[in-house]
Amino acid sequence: MSLPDSRLTDKYFSLPKLTQRSTLTEILTKSSYEELQHIYNLTHKLLSIDIISKLSKTDALRILSFLDAQSLCRASKVNRKWRQLAGNDGLWYLLCRGEDWLHYGEDDSVIHSVPSTPISSHIPPHVTH
Repeated sequence: MSLPDSRLTDKYFSLPKLTQRSTLTEILTKSSYEELQHIYNLTHKLLSIDIISKLSKTDALRILSFLDAQSLCRASKVNRKWRQLAGNDGLWYLLCRGEDWLHYGEDDSVIHSVPSTPISSHIPPHVTH
C-alpha cells in the first residue's frame, strides 16, 4: 500500500475544520463497502479505550466486583491485565461469599489468606490484593 502524496494530506489539514469535516463526509459517502470496512477497522482500534487497564488496581477491582461469575470469566479473556485482575482471589472470595458458595469455618486457610486492608465501605477488605 502506498501512501498518498503528502501534498494532498498537507492540503487537507490546512483546511478549516468545518471544511475538513465536510470533505471527509463526502469521501466516506462515496466510498465502497470494502473501503469503509478498512476505515472501520482502523478507527475501531484507534477509538477503543481500555478503561479498566488505565485505572488503579483498587478501582479496577471495585468495578469488577459488581460482575457475576460468568461475566467475570468473560472479562478474564479480554487481555492479560484483565485476566490478572479477574483472577484476583479476593474478588472471587467476595463473589463466592455473596452467592453463598462458601461454607464458613470449613476451610479457615481461605479466610486467613485474604488480606484485610479495606478499600471502601462498599467493598470488603479482601478484594484489593
